[in-house]
Amino acid sequence: MQKVQANSEYQDQLDRRAKTQMLQRAIAAIGLLSFLGGAAFTAFDSVKQIAKSGLTPTEVAAPTVEDQLASQEKGFQSVLAREPQNAVALEGLARVRWQQNNFQGALEPVETLVQLYPNRPEFQSLLSQVQEKLAETQPSQ
Repeated sequence: MQKVQANSEYQDQLDRRAKTQMLQRAIAAIGLLSFLGGAAFTAFDSVKQIAKSGLTPTEVAAPTVEDQLASQEKGFQSVLAREPQNAVALEGLARVRWQQNNFQGALEPVETLVQLYPNRPEFQSLLSQVQEKLAETQPSQ
């Protein structure tokens, strides 16, 4: 009698597990369909806007490198407005300004990094690089 009851309980566990797995698959499928539907809608909307503008896809201007760097700079600055000692934002701001050839602008965040983290050799190295670039770009006096 106990053996039959144990088999029945085991079968119930298997049934619950199968139902749970089926429910998980259904939820995953619904999520995937939602994601794909959203992506398709966004793509369709973009194509519709391009068509309304009368431009061909090759005429639609992609953001320039300068625009992308300016956007990244603003992003790092907004993080630093909230968290002035955020090492990731300080380093990111310095590197963006380096890419913009704004070595004077890169100096301040790098100096802050060195003050906050004096034992980090990568920040010391970055400071040396910025100072070298500044010396190269400054007219001799």
